[in-house]
Amino acid sequence: MKGIIESLPIVAGMLAEQTGIKLTISGNDAYTDGEVINLPLMPASGEGVGTLAFGYLCHEAAHIRYTAMEAMASLQNPLECRILNILEDPRIEHRLMLDFPGAKYRLENLSRLIDNQVHSCEEHIQNGPARLFCNHLLNQMIVSALGRDWVEQDWLNSRAAFCQTFGEATLIKLESITAGTHLKPSTYDLIPVVKSLMQALKDAQEEAKKQAEEQEQEDQSTDQDSGDADQSDDDPGNADADHNAGDQGDAGQQPPSGGDADDAAGSDAGDPAASKAGDPSDDDQGQKPDHQAIADALDALLGATADEFGDDRIEAVKSALGSETKQSGQPRVGMMQTLPADTTGYCDYAASRETSESIRALRNRIRALLQSESKTRHRYLEQGSRLAGSRLSRLECGKTDVFRHTTTRKGVDTAISLLVDQSGSMAEYAGVKQRYQVACDAAFAIAESVEGLKGISLAVNAFPYEIGDQEQTAEIKGFDVPLRKSQKAFSTIQPQGYTPLAESMMAVGAALYRRPEHRKILILATDGDPDDQDATHEAVRQLAKLGIELVAIGIQTDTVRKFFSDHLVIRQVQELPQELFGVLSRLLLSNRH
Repeated sequence: MKGIIESLPIVAGMLAEQTGIKLTISGNDAYTDGEVINLPLMPASGEGVGTLAFGYLCHEAAHIRYTAMEAMASLQNPLECRILNILEDPRIEHRLMLDFPGAKYRLENLSRLIDNQVHSCEEHIQNGPARLFCNHLLNQMIVSALGRDWVEQDWLNSRAAFCQTFGEATLIKLESITAGTHLKPSTYDLIPVVKSLMQALKDAQEEAKKQAEEQEQEDQSTDQDSGDADQSDDDPGNADADHNAGDQGDAGQQPPSGGDADDAAGSDAGDPAASKAGDPSDDDQGQKPDHQAIADALDALLGATADEFGDDRIEAVKSALGSETKQSGQPRVGMMQTLPADTTGYCDYAASRETSESIRALRNRIRALLQSESKTRHRYLEQGSRLAGSRLSRLECGKTDVFRHTTTRKGVDTAISLLVDQSGSMAEYAGVKQRYQVACDAAFAIAESVEGLKGISLAVNAFPYEIGDQEQTAEIKGFDVPLRKSQKAFSTIQPQGYTPLAESMMAVGAALYRRPEHRKILILATDGDPDDQDATHEAVRQLAKLGIELVAIGIQTDTVRKFFSDHLVIRQVQELPQELFGVLSRLLLSNRH
């Protein structure tokens, strides 16, 4: 596939087709409506743009294929929604990589690009409870579910921050509840997990509040005991009584030699825990968790609004992709979606007498061309592996040339995609017919001429195809669809809209590039006035670089020569056979390898 790196839109189209989703390339933003993915206008090349675009495409394709949007919409609480989204992303990416192994490369490249920052424990804490919770849960899923070890250090840091902010018990519950969620069969199966995690957070909050109250009562009791002791020390009467009692108790006894009392004092002095006894603030700093701080953090988390969770990582990808494409410094080109033409209410296309005569003339000449290209020759030699039974009698005469050798000259193996311009400017007259009618006649003549001929596959498309406020490309005849089943679709070709030639050429070119035939030819029938001339030049350049040969038929205009080196101009459909045959014969017979 030499040259594929030089056409990011074509690669994107191939990825979309492989994963079974619909793609458009237009504007400056990446987005999806749940059915169609749109990428911004793209340059021909660029490693950063490609990594972002293909990773985003694969991620959103996974959503379209595997996410139950009804389940996603069933949750209203902002935290529940964010948790479900964080759990759903690795689930769908894991499944896409199982169904389409090539997606692993695209998704991991994207992750290496956007998940490569390492934040310290302090930085995670400074983000606040809501962002810390989401960042750690995301890191945990990326590392544990998808095995992306380049995120491990940030995960360890966010884990330490999580434990410090929400408590070790909450961390253990989080890891236990979310383990194995990427293996769940559907989005609906994640809903109970989300509910269970929410309940665990609420339980942790209540427990933290309870322990905070107990801690406060304990602190107050300790403070009261300390106050009583201080008051006792300040009372002279009690001091004298204690002194006298001590004298009486010590009467007749000698103080310890070496001093057990001294040992006891020394022991306390050397034990940090003992030295800190009676100071609850010291316990809070190193030994005991701050239950009130944990309760406050959980309260802030459970009451957080959507804005407090920070940007979704895919939103960051979309923003970066839009910026990268605009700043690429290269010409950018888009791509339309190709949809089957709606033939409701239309009759079969009826070729005019002139068109029928053109079809017969063209078909006869193409058939002769193909027959001259596909020939089988038999030779009989004295050595070989296949005996010719009809020549064995020659052995009696001493002739041993009875081994049959067959050589076949490779015939025409070509896919042709015909693209018909049906923009508003094609309503102008070309003689007694409007331009679009001449173009339709030409398209039908070519399709009928090659129908059933071995070695040639043909598709016909028309543009623009307006659906609501969107311009797409209409599939009139598919490569593998017989012409008789497409005749109504030819009748749908009617002038409409503008001339998004570049976007339509890229859509048709992407489908043509994926064909198995050795040769690939795109034939355009147009009046040659595209909406964006720079984009049209870029589309021609990219398709030619991919080995697609381009021919333009100008309908009563020679403006096609500005964009296509191979072009011809026809004024009447009767001119088509002679002009087109010359082009086809040259393309089909040249550069054979």
